[in-house]
Amino acid sequence: MSPLEPPSPAHPLGTDPLGRDALSALLQGVPASLTVGLIASSASLALLSASSLLASSKRSGAAAALGELLAAVPRLPLLVFLSGLFMLGPAGVALLVGILSSAYGLRTVARDAERLSASPFFLSSLASGAGALTAWRLHVLRNQWSLLAGYAGLSAATAVYADAALSLLGLSDPSSPGVAKLAFLVLSTPGAVLTPAGMVQVLASALATVLVAYASYWVWKGPLSRLF
Repeated sequence: MSPLEPPSPAHPLGTDPLGRDALSALLQGVPASLTVGLIASSASLALLSASSLLASSKRSGAAAALGELLAAVPRLPLLVFLSGLFMLGPAGVALLVGILSSAYGLRTVARDAERLSASPFFLSSLASGAGALTAWRLHVLRNQWSLLAGYAGLSAATAVYADAALSLLGLSDPSSPGVAKLAFLVLSTPGAVLTPAGMVQVLASALATVLVAYASYWVWKGPLSRLF
């Protein structure tokens, strides 16, 4: 196959600048981008859950301090700087975004957990001999789960977009796949974006990024938010 062949029935998106089927190259990046969302949401969920547990254990000061610390960090410049310095792969970007994007959620979750830990149900559970972790799981986590899942979904979508943006800027590990890699390849090849194949591939890559980000958010906001 020749590079940048126009779209055809055999190659719906044409061929990329390397002469590969562009649709196949795009689809190969979907699992990697979904994994980015999963890692970011997991990191966010773990951090928010820890904040909730600390607040319900009357250690809201520690949870608030962590939230203030993350809120004070210039998140976008830090992400760009670290990505450019270390050429972070998708997992590194996802983990960093998952932590940084939880800044404002930490304070909200901590305040809500403190309120729930003052409820008669929580206090009765402690009085009956239940441990702090059990009481938190039964009476705080259950009531906060949809809130935590919503924040986790936002972190997932943010990480997908961040990974795509860093790929387009050439600031991510070039060997790592992702739905934005096709657009980066086209944009970094002189004149490629001006061809019919190149324009279609950039648009397809952008659309795939939006769909993956939305899917990563919807899983948490929809099915996973109803686990408890």
